[in-house]
Amino acid sequence: MKKIIFYYLPPIVLVIAIYFVSGISAPKLPQLFYGKDKILHFGVYFVLTYLTARAFSQTEKYASRKILFAILITMLYGAFDEIHQSFVPLRRPDIFDWISDSLGAFAFLYFDRLRNKYFPKK
Repeated sequence: MKKIIFYYLPPIVLVIAIYFVSGISAPKLPQLFYGKDKILHFGVYFVLTYLTARAFSQTEKYASRKILFAILITMLYGAFDEIHQSFVPLRRPDIFDWISDSLGAFAFLYFDRLRNKYFPKK
C-alpha cells in the first residue's frame, strides 16, 4: 500500500490537478512577463514526466523503458489537455502550450542522463 501511495498516487494527483486547472474559464494569472504560461507548462510537465518515470521504475516490465513511456504518456496527456481546453468557455487550445509540455518532458530525459552521468547509482 505504501508503494502505491508513494509512487503511483503523485502522478495521478498531478494529472487530476492539471485537468481541473485547465477546465477553469480564463484563469486570472498575473502577467509578469510574456511567455510565463509556457514556462509553467514546461515545469509542470517536467515534473509529470519525473513522477511518471518514477512510477514505471517500480514495475519490472517497464523499468528499462521508463523514460520513453513517461515521455510518451506526458506528451499524449499534454495533447489531451489542449483538446480538453477547446471545450472550456473562454479557453482555446494552443499548439505552443503542447510544445512547451513536450519540451518539459524531453528536458527530463536530458536531466536524467546528466544525473546518471555525474551521479551514477552504486
